[in-house]
Amino acid sequence: MEVDHVTYIFGSFSRRRQAEVVRTPKKLPSDPAPTTSQQRRNGSRMPAGSGDQQFLCPLCQRQFTEPKVLPCLHSFCTACLHQLQSPCDSNIELASLRLAHNGPKVEVNGGSASSTGSGYSDGSGYESEVRSDSDSWTPRNKTLNLLACPICGTENKLPPGGIAALPADYMLQHRMVLATLNRESTRLLCDLCSTDIPAASRCTDCLLSLCKFCSEAHQRQLVTADHEVLALHDARQRGITRVRRQAMCPSHPELELQLFCAPCGQVVCRECCLLAHRGHACDTAVRAADVYAHSMRDALERARPVAEDAVVNLDRLRHLEQRIELQCSQVRDEVDQFIDSYISALEEHRRSLQMQVQEARESKLRMVHGQQLELERHLEDTRNAVSFAENLLSESSDIELLSLVVPVLHRLERCCTAVGSGGGGANNLLEPRVSECLQFLRSETAGKLKDYSLFGIITTQTISHQYCTLNIESLMDVCQHQKAETMVVTRDADGRPLRHGGEKVVAEVWYKDTSHRKVPVKVTDQQDGTYLISFVPDTSGNLSLSVSVQGKPIKGSPFHVRVRTMRTHHGTFHCCSFCSSGGSKEATCGCGGRMPGGYRGCGHGHVGHPGQRHWSCCGNILRNSECGRSNLSVYQFTL
Repeated sequence: MEVDHVTYIFGSFSRRRQAEVVRTPKKLPSDPAPTTSQQRRNGSRMPAGSGDQQFLCPLCQRQFTEPKVLPCLHSFCTACLHQLQSPCDSNIELASLRLAHNGPKVEVNGGSASSTGSGYSDGSGYESEVRSDSDSWTPRNKTLNLLACPICGTENKLPPGGIAALPADYMLQHRMVLATLNRESTRLLCDLCSTDIPAASRCTDCLLSLCKFCSEAHQRQLVTADHEVLALHDARQRGITRVRRQAMCPSHPELELQLFCAPCGQVVCRECCLLAHRGHACDTAVRAADVYAHSMRDALERARPVAEDAVVNLDRLRHLEQRIELQCSQVRDEVDQFIDSYISALEEHRRSLQMQVQEARESKLRMVHGQQLELERHLEDTRNAVSFAENLLSESSDIELLSLVVPVLHRLERCCTAVGSGGGGANNLLEPRVSECLQFLRSETAGKLKDYSLFGIITTQTISHQYCTLNIESLMDVCQHQKAETMVVTRDADGRPLRHGGEKVVAEVWYKDTSHRKVPVKVTDQQDGTYLISFVPDTSGNLSLSVSVQGKPIKGSPFHVRVRTMRTHHGTFHCCSFCSSGGSKEATCGCGGRMPGGYRGCGHGHVGHPGQRHWSCCGNILRNSECGRSNLSVYQFTL
């Protein structure tokens, strides 16, 4: 007899008729609506919204059907696992497989009914879908022995029997049965009657659902007279928390699983122990459960701190995530603020540069226009003077010419003087006084604005090698093995010093003797229009220093440099006069220190002592240096 397993729960292990399976659909008179079992014959299952979320398969989002537990301890429907293992199967084929394996079957009068046909029985009257040997099926690809969990991604190794050999999720089925028993819409049948009689009460001790007649007989018996029998509604109001839990063998549905095969790690019935597990070490489920429960408790005690630590670490990670988010937000704000401020400074610098360009333009054009007006006036004056002189020479008599010769000559001389005697020079009106030079030097430092270093300046100056100068005075006393430095000052065509760097200044130093050996030279751009030239001569003699700007030699290049021999020290490199002289009061030192008590030299910690080792002749603290004192009349003490 087939009945909706959600709306009607009936049949128990106490109502067991061996091998009698009725497949004819039957409805109770009080419920003419189509049952869910009829819907399953059309290949459908309970929709996702019809039960608790904990009873929904994560894959199909429908109520679990034959839930199996993977080694990673995640549960899924058997059909869903087959579909996951064989993704090439079409939906139609999977629907037919579900119809073939999830077809409605109820074992009347036997009641060994599991909620999903996996052989699990609870004695609650819940419908069973017992799977026979002919109903077993395997995926198309039988060589696959690994299955990735859709939830955690773990690669699970399947047992030799494949998905069908995976253990059923008995705890999930048990919770599903309890949820169904406590649902008011579920109608139970009497567990003691051989016919389909609706249950009206429930015995909390025997865990049986009873009709009115069986309930009265149950209470009259001496053995069960003290049992608590509650009305079905009252039992549900209190909450049904226990059912008769029995697990049936999938291969022998009429037999209960009572033994445990240790080598195979499987729970089997007696028939399986004699046939498929012959010769294996099998023990009763009670003793094996006691042993393995002890091991499981030990493992649980070891795993529980791990879980607690994981919770603590997860909390730490959450706080770390919050701190990271906060820090990233702060840094992001700082970056935005910095970039905005930097952009503001750059915009202000751009406006300043553009204003300088505009000012340079106006200044140059003003000078050009002024020179144009001056040249136009001079042109008019010159034309008038030339015309007057020509007319005077051509039309006047000698007396007339002589009477005007002086002012005419003065005027003509003035016109010639205004343009320069040689046709050139700074006062020459015929030559432009303004240069079109206007450059943007992007690599030059433009100072700081809002604490940001900016680059790029506007200049109207053009370097002129003829006006660049070298500081000769700094090369008058060059000593061997000592660094010599001099400065080059760059200037423009008007002789004004340049205020920026970036020009190509090259210097070369070589000996004037026959070897013409070169000395390494370093040119340092001071970024202010000056360039520092430094070199260290290794021997005494005459040197030549050549300096060029933009590939052209400056005025006076090459320059003569004389290198003298280094003056050697004639004293002692000591710590103090007292120590180096053995305590002599007459010993003096070039450092100028004096030790009290009539001593003429220096001593540790006394006035004038440099605080470190030094030369007694000149007080120089550098061991490899030139003596700074030529007077050798000072008393010297040498060890």
